[in-house]
Amino acid sequence: MAYAARTTSMRAHAGQLGPTFRARNVMLQRLESGLWELELSFQCTGLPRCDLIGKSDPFVVVMTRDSTSNSDSDWRESVRTETIFEEQANARFVSKFIRSFASPADAKLEFELVVYDRDAKSETLRRHDLIGAARFRMHQLCSAPDHTLELDLGKSAPSTSTATSPPRSGNKVSSMKSSSNNATDCNHESSSSSRRGVIIVRAVAIPLRGARDVGGELIEVDTRTILFEVRVEKLGFGCSYVLSRQSNTAAVFVPMHRSERVSSSGGAFAAVSVRVSQLLLGEMDTQLRLELYRAGKFAANSGASGKILGYAQVSLKQLLSQNVGSELAWFPAVIDAKEEFKIELKQRAAHEDSLVVSIVTSLASQ
Repeated sequence: MAYAARTTSMRAHAGQLGPTFRARNVMLQRLESGLWELELSFQCTGLPRCDLIGKSDPFVVVMTRDSTSNSDSDWRESVRTETIFEEQANARFVSKFIRSFASPADAKLEFELVVYDRDAKSETLRRHDLIGAARFRMHQLCSAPDHTLELDLGKSAPSTSTATSPPRSGNKVSSMKSSSNNATDCNHESSSSSRRGVIIVRAVAIPLRGARDVGGELIEVDTRTILFEVRVEKLGFGCSYVLSRQSNTAAVFVPMHRSERVSSSGGAFAAVSVRVSQLLLGEMDTQLRLELYRAGKFAANSGASGKILGYAQVSLKQLLSQNVGSELAWFPAVIDAKEEFKIELKQRAAHEDSLVVSIVTSLASQ
């Protein structure tokens, strides 16, 4: 089947890449040095409704193979994202594809992203409805504007829709001959051109220790981890939060962590640890967001958020320089929102190998 992409770079062919292309493709040069990590994040929009009651519950299976291969048996499952429950308009996944490359040859990858609607607790894919799939190659993503591709979902190739359970990273997924093993197609219309939604892929390069820029300049890499401790005081309703990081595009934020639900009486969320280099992407002014959500039906599950109330936004540089007790600017999701929230920095500490940031959220009227 054909996989459509909304970028002219998708017309390029791997065999046509030459020195001129590589000279102007900074990301590809960085990744091929082996001292930068590739991080891919995923977002689905406009997915069809697969169930008679409720919305879709999507998750993504990331398949990879060498771009020089034409064999379906060479596809390997690399990542399986979390499920975003009751969300088909804008599903933002926390799970990432992260890989470094030992040689330029290792970077010649082809990807297939297969989107499913979860119908059961089972990890066997044929137990879930197939929404659609899209393919792209590594160089197409690296050369796309803002290293972002928007791909129309189409019918999946049989080899990827027949994987049964999530293997360890790098395990091979065998192609099954029997069509009875395939996942049910959630698009009940007979036309293969029926709308199946869009998957958005965003790529960033994360420097590792010893990384150098294209000009040979050594990159200063912060190897510490940062521990976020978030607590909510009595809000009168259950809530959860999403920690997100600014992407290549200033207006786009990529989720890095989705919390569990805390009840209406308040309490502390489980602390989350993130690499500083993964948050900053080499820039101390990279913006972070703490998005607060009113707990939805499935908010006890880590794959659900609920209704967004608003967010606090700050750079890590600002966060680490602010005084304890200072408040972060709050941006309500709705201009005339009834609730006004206070996001207060309660603690910050710097250690040799880690940073600690403690934040408390409460109603401003308290």
